[in-house]
Amino acid sequence: MNRTATAKQREVTRIVDILAQAIAQHRLRPGTRLVEAHIVEALNANRNHVQAALQRLAAHMSSEHAVIESSDRRAIVGTLSNFHLLLADVGGNAVLREILANLMVRSSLIVALYQRNAVPACASGEHQAILDALAGGDTASAVHAMLTHLDLLESQLDLSDTPTPTHTLQQALSGL
Repeated sequence: MNRTATAKQREVTRIVDILAQAIAQHRLRPGTRLVEAHIVEALNANRNHVQAALQRLAAHMSSEHAVIESSDRRAIVGTLSNFHLLLADVGGNAVLREILANLMVRSSLIVALYQRNAVPACASGEHQAILDALAGGDTASAVHAMLTHLDLLESQLDLSDTPTPTHTLQQALSGL
């Protein structure tokens, strides 16, 4: 498989990165209408590439909603983890991205070991609330939404010292 990005892919990525950075730096205010023709002109970009970039920006939340409806735990964890990395990318903070990437690996292990239910709890509704607050420039609401999100995640972990009952392989796999 060819891992080299095409010129179109590089251009779409460039447009996505510029739009995300403009949003993160509040250069594009909440509610600003992203008119394709204006973006084409401002970035000296191809209209088709701008359309692709705008579609990519909307795709992440759509993929979160879809994957949560599935029963594929690995896909759910991966997609929901990508949200956190996307926030660091949008902010253009490489150090934060590295920290979050490390944290996502550790968090996945913690969830695998201690989560009470079978479906990862990090829900796209919580992510949407955080994004809405950020898009609205409401830092206090974004912080509150993030703290609520983290508190909910913690409440779904079983961190008690009570040892879990030992099961045979047959018992552990029956009924799944």
